[in-house]
Amino acid sequence: MKKLRYTVEQIAFLHPAYLENEQLNEKKYHYYFIVSAPIKYINDIHLVDNTFVFILNDGKKNFEVNLPGDKDKYTITAFEWKYKQENDKVTALLSYTINHKSGCEERFEDVEFSANDIYYACVKKHKFKIEYIGQSYAQNGSRTAQNRLSSHSTLQKILVDNSWERNKDIRLFLLGVDIACIDNEFLTGKESPIFNIRDVDVTISSDHVNLFEAYLINTFKPKYNKNFVSGEVPSGFHGSYKKVIEEAYDDFSVVFAIQDCKNDYIFFTESKSLEIAGGVIATSHSNGVIDIDAMKVSFNEANKVYDKDYKYSFMNI
Repeated sequence: MKKLRYTVEQIAFLHPAYLENEQLNEKKYHYYFIVSAPIKYINDIHLVDNTFVFILNDGKKNFEVNLPGDKDKYTITAFEWKYKQENDKVTALLSYTINHKSGCEERFEDVEFSANDIYYACVKKHKFKIEYIGQSYAQNGSRTAQNRLSSHSTLQKILVDNSWERNKDIRLFLLGVDIACIDNEFLTGKESPIFNIRDVDVTISSDHVNLFEAYLINTFKPKYNKNFVSGEVPSGFHGSYKKVIEEAYDDFSVVFAIQDCKNDYIFFTESKSLEIAGGVIATSHSNGVIDIDAMKVSFNEANKVYDKDYKYSFMNI
């Protein structure tokens, strides 16, 4: 049985202003989510037991976020803070002294903190609404997601729309996805357990990349996506991944195995929700929105008009 497997292995989380960061070029990110979360506000800041305690508000309630210092190496004194307002952006400027155990001291003046940046840095679990899903590959994989987003009309539209609403923080997730063609029938002549699979020598093309983009869009149906939102994926009516259909796979699966993933995420739209914990799909997530029982997508009827509803899911490792 020949299968196509997509494994999400890398993610980068960033503000749109940092797309030029050279570190992003160390990995091949070809997919991206444009996401939003409620804007947080700083109500107050205290220094308690060598820890900066930020009192944040998400528009509904106040809550504390702690940024601790290393008490074994230094103490923090002479702390004060004030607001900074630039256009519609409000941040906090902190001034404080670091007293090192070695006897030396350092004074820091007007160190800038934003509420959302503090929240993302100090809180482990985050929830984001997916506004748009896209990919950038070109014919040979030379174009990355950050290349595409640096001049992206939909991203600019989302930012402009948000400048009017002023209640959303817009961020980007870049995804590095391994695409593998596997055959677990090769050794035994029949379908075998997962540990007997082998890679099939197939050149990955833009069509393979396009299929996963179409699948994600069709699954989540983000507000700003227009193509692949309705109908079924895969479908013989979609020319962007026609070559994959012609390669006659039996099915494909999607695996999340994100390396060095320190935070947990919930990605959602009005249509779907997906929870990632420890870099994989959270098995405790049982709201019924996404089936995590690894039901796979069949290619058998892809060149025909669908006469039944297929169920799609992400596959947990």
